[in-house]
Amino acid sequence: MRQTTTGWDSPRFAFFLVAALFATAMALGPGARGIPVENRNEGGEPELRLRLPLTAGWRFKRQASPGAAVEAEFIGAEKPGYDDSGWETVHLPHTWDATFDNPFVVTGHFRGLGWYRRRFDVPEEWRGRRVHVEFKAVFQVAGVWVNGKPAGRHIGGFTGFVLDVTPLVEWGASNLLVVRVNDVLDPGIAPANETNVAAYGGITRTAWLVITPLVHFPNNAVQVVASHSGDDAATVKVTTRLENPSETARERRIETRVEDSAGQVIQSLSQNVTVQPNQIPEIVQASAPIPSPHLWSPTDPYLYRVVSTLYEAGRAVDRITTPFGIRFMSYDPAGGFTLNGKPILLRGINRRQDYGFLGDAVPEAVGVKDIRMIKAMGANFMRTAHYPQDPAVLDACDRLGILVWEEIPNIKIHMYPPATDNTERVYTERFPRPLMDNLKQQLREMIQRDSNHPSIIIWGLGDDLSRYHYPEDFVELSSAAHELDPTRWTAARSPHVTDVTDATSEPKLVEEHRLHPERKYIWNEWGSFASQRGTEGLPYYRGLPADPLSDVSLPDSDAALLMEGYLMQWNALPWLGTAKWCMFDTGETNALRTRTLWEESTDGRVTFRWPFDDYLGVADMWRLPKNGYFLLQSQWTEEPMVHIVGNWGPARGPRESARRPKQGAGSRNTPSNARMVRVYSNCDTVELSLNGRSLGVRRPETPLQEWQDFEENISRYRYPDDFNQKLLSGAALKHPPFVWREIPYEPGTLTAVGQKGGATAKDEVRTPGPALRLALRADQSRLAVDDADVAFIEADVVDSNGVTVDDARPWIRFSVEGPGRLLGGAAEIDAIAGVAAINVQSTDRGGAIVVTATSPGLASGSVRIQAKP
Repeated sequence: MRQTTTGWDSPRFAFFLVAALFATAMALGPGARGIPVENRNEGGEPELRLRLPLTAGWRFKRQASPGAAVEAEFIGAEKPGYDDSGWETVHLPHTWDATFDNPFVVTGHFRGLGWYRRRFDVPEEWRGRRVHVEFKAVFQVAGVWVNGKPAGRHIGGFTGFVLDVTPLVEWGASNLLVVRVNDVLDPGIAPANETNVAAYGGITRTAWLVITPLVHFPNNAVQVVASHSGDDAATVKVTTRLENPSETARERRIETRVEDSAGQVIQSLSQNVTVQPNQIPEIVQASAPIPSPHLWSPTDPYLYRVVSTLYEAGRAVDRITTPFGIRFMSYDPAGGFTLNGKPILLRGINRRQDYGFLGDAVPEAVGVKDIRMIKAMGANFMRTAHYPQDPAVLDACDRLGILVWEEIPNIKIHMYPPATDNTERVYTERFPRPLMDNLKQQLREMIQRDSNHPSIIIWGLGDDLSRYHYPEDFVELSSAAHELDPTRWTAARSPHVTDVTDATSEPKLVEEHRLHPERKYIWNEWGSFASQRGTEGLPYYRGLPADPLSDVSLPDSDAALLMEGYLMQWNALPWLGTAKWCMFDTGETNALRTRTLWEESTDGRVTFRWPFDDYLGVADMWRLPKNGYFLLQSQWTEEPMVHIVGNWGPARGPRESARRPKQGAGSRNTPSNARMVRVYSNCDTVELSLNGRSLGVRRPETPLQEWQDFEENISRYRYPDDFNQKLLSGAALKHPPFVWREIPYEPGTLTAVGQKGGATAKDEVRTPGPALRLALRADQSRLAVDDADVAFIEADVVDSNGVTVDDARPWIRFSVEGPGRLLGGAAEIDAIAGVAAINVQSTDRGGAIVVTATSPGLASGSVRIQAKP
């Protein structure tokens, strides 16, 4: 068990600190969290735009057989008279691929049709307004019916769509909404195949009922482009679209207010327009120069907003608010990337959105917690691997200050490593024209949806295609992106045909940069070292020699030590942006594992409990951090922190130092029970104590010592690439670790205290006794009664003193009482290193929510959360 005076109570439990830091300042607005939103005009009267969630009350059934053919049972399922009483009731977001037996999909999983049905009321008083249904994402082809009549169809699983269903609704009555989802992979729809990125069928994000006036702002109606001039002033160009679905021209007035973050009006622009029938005109308005604008940056994510109001005969009838930021970016061949005229080291992470037992059906509140955790780690950059992500996630990046590389779903690799002769079909066969057209469609939808986010600096076009034989396809995609948005860069792993080149495709990166210093490089996937959170001891090999990219499972501490070597090298290359692969363990469809994760069999081999392969995150699939998380935090944050690497027990402790070094690295003769204790910290000094006895005060490791540790560790595995064969000039960690190499082991309490200026940080690990009971904690004691808020629950296996038993591996069953739902259901989850976790979501009712965890042979535990308006 750990006890700290800075950071969270238990460094595994990342969300406690995150919630404390950001809960007030960065709280989601009600519209994003699922509360019905009703805008009001200047007189305080309700306006005609309403947003009502369509998350609850869906009936669902999946067809029995894969494929796109409608089975006999489902003929007429779009009709009001169809009997769906035997279908299950589900809550959005939802996917049919997440199950209790397998939290992530595997190769060959179901690909076919799933049906969703829901009723919604349309009051008589809405007559004369427009009724829309909005879906944030449906994977991947959606057919929609209202009252048995076709309402529309959408292709693409990540960008969402809005349908005007006014002609189909019955006023003053209950109406039927039916969605047929087809997730059969199609060579003409991206992602065209399921490779090493899982894809999940269903309505995977939220859905809304949107009520507007007749003439209204349509979906993605406002585009804001802020241009910063050289005289410390900025201009704001606002392009606004209006929709008039009637047969008559309509006279309206648009008022566009530019406001600061406090709501003070900076400028107000007004224009009368005549909106022709069945047209969507664009109205362009430009502000006067704004002197000394407050610039947006990761360290100061300041947001302005545009408030667009539509007037009819002097009365406000529709209003939308569009946050935006003012910032400008460039690239200096000598110093690298700049933001607002200042150098910025892009130090980031890759995020996939999938989550244990949820697949891609991740609630907005969970996605926002992901971004808070990334921010607390100190990252300033994130790549959305490998698809557009939830708008709520991008909103959080805007508010918290995370620069974003967002990309379309375009990944074609089948295996790691790819064939060296470049003859695999994924490289030699050109994208078919229908696929290119669909890629451009999804690119257009992504840019139209997300162009107002100041956090986004790069539009990504594809991944794992450095050997693709047709770079002209990426030229076409890049040109399409620039036509839609000339203010941002494009990137792809196709050398030198986009604005930014993925450095992963450059085997001689340093030499290439010397020859072409003008090229912008980002190494978008580094550090792919598989490790299970909290697991120490000998590594597991599927084959020898082992390859950290695929066939070896490293001790948690070894994976972090390998990351150290990369981080040293990055600091020698200030012109290079980087993104660690990846933030969270994720689903892999090419996995061959079994349901006995890392449990030794009679022959001494180790197998995996869940059939997925990507244990490459700095946190696990439940968002519990590994040692690598704290390594990055020690390098990327300045608030004093300290973290002891590993645990402190006789069987599973910090890595022993008595390892045979590489030849020439020097001999280290230590007692047989000696341990090497490694501490990650950004402090000036750290003192280590064992059972109250000081083991000495240390200063950080020197670069040479640090590199020797890295070489000794990586030599036990196969070198992943040529980049780390030798130390680059100037390579060093900003905050090297603190190392005690010859600490004789004895049970008890190991304590590290860091000093930085006048501040102190502390971390503590203790030797556990026998497992006795389960102890539960929640990252928040209160949930909003909005059918959307989420609390994160950690269950620790503890001894009689409350110390987490780090070698405990029981299965834990969670249950809930009261107005809450467990995400993933009443799931049985394995405790890894003595810890399991789950999420509980609020409903539309208030009261006490009690989550209980049980496991055979252990006393049960529970935690109470209050659901309040």
